[in-house]
Amino acid sequence: MTPPTVSPPRWRAWLAAALIFVFGFGAGALCTVAIGMRAIQRAVRAPASAPGLADRVLERTGRDLERELNLTPEEAAAVQRALAETTAHLRALRVQAAADRHKEMRNTVLRLAQSLPVEKRPRFRELVRRRILRAGLDLNLPASDNPAGTEPPHE
Repeated sequence: MTPPTVSPPRWRAWLAAALIFVFGFGAGALCTVAIGMRAIQRAVRAPASAPGLADRVLERTGRDLERELNLTPEEAAAVQRALAETTAHLRALRVQAAADRHKEMRNTVLRLAQSLPVEKRPRFRELVRRRILRAGLDLNLPASDNPAGTEPPHE
C-alpha cells in the first residue's frame, strides 16, 4: 500500500487559508493598536476639568441607587448632592494633578537639557518636542538654552 500524497491543489488551499488568517490577524492587530493609541491620545489631550471616568461612574451610581433602593425624592436629592460634591472634589484633584504633572515634566526636560553639552541641546529639544507633541502634551519649552537668564529649578 502506498502512502497518500497531498495533491497540489490541496496544499495551495491550505497556503491560501494560512495567508488569509495571517493577514486578517495582522489587520486586526493594527486596527486595535491604532484605535487604542487614538483613545489614549484623546484622554491625554482632554482638559483635566473635562468629565472623566469617575464622573460617569458616580453619575451612574446615583441613578442605580435611586432605582434599586426606591429612594424617596428627598433621599435621592441627598444622594445626588453628595455625589455632586465628590465629583467636584475629584475634578479639582485631577486639575491639580495635571498641573503638577506638567510642571514636573517641564522641569525634568529643562534639567536634562542643562546637563547635556551645549552642542547636543538643540537636537535634544527637537527630539523632546516631537515626542511630547506626539503624546498630545505641550510643555511650553523655551526655544533656547537659557531664556531671559532663567535657570531651571533644582528641586
